[in-house]
This record gives sequence, structure tokens and C-alpha cells, in this order.
Amino acid sequence: MECKATFQYNLVFEAQVLTYLRLTGMKLGLVVNFGERLVKDGIHRAVTGLCEIEATTQRSRSTRAYQRILKVSRTIADLENSDSG
Repeated sequence: MECKATFQYNLVFEAQVLTYLRLTGMKLGLVVNFGERLVKDGIHRAVTGLCEIEATTQRSRSTRAYQRILKVSRTIADLENSDSG
């Protein structure tokens, strides 16, 4: 988990969490930005192995489509983690 307190989210925060995940062997991490008006709007998830897919998707699709694809991929990752536990 990476905690921040900024007015604007930066993709560098997600890159930091992905680095931590790779080094620890974990798959799921969070960036919590307390600078948002509502904390729930400042919570971002990072999942290892998806960064290349996310980057391609973000460049080639609309923001709404990107968010939907990202939500599905995160749900799949969560389901995989629940099966192994």
C-alpha cells in the first residue's frame, strides 16, 4: 500500500506500487490518495502482470471503455486469488 496526499493522481504512484509488488512477489497493491475530496475516489488498485495491457488499452480506447476493461481484469485477478487461498 502506498499512501499519498496530493490534489492530482499521478501514474508514477502506480509504478511505485508495481515495483514493490514485483520485489515482494505479491500480486495486488493499493495507492491511497488522501488529497481527494472523498477518500473512496482516491483509492487505486495495482495488479502485477497487467501494466502492459493497461497501457495499450488506455491509449487505444475511450476512458469509459478502459475503466470497464480494467474492472473486469481486476475481478478476474481477485477470483484467481480466492481460488488459491
